[in-house]
Amino acid sequence: MDSLKKNLSLHLKEYRKHNKMSQEEAAEHFGISTVFYGEIERAKKIPSTQLFLRMCKETGYNELNL
Repeated sequence: MDSLKKNLSLHLKEYRKHNKMSQEEAAEHFGISTVFYGEIERAKKIPSTQLFLRMCKETGYNELNL
């Protein structure tokens, strides 16, 4: 589980920076709070399965690689 959180965290941060988004903008895009998004990006929390799959799909990342 820790490697999943870390890989998702790194991917989201890379995606966000590549698209010149703030954490606030990324959180709004995914429909979650800025605090929760920040916790996901810092690998402190993991999203629900539904949100996880949506994040992977919308960022173009294959969830099987995580």
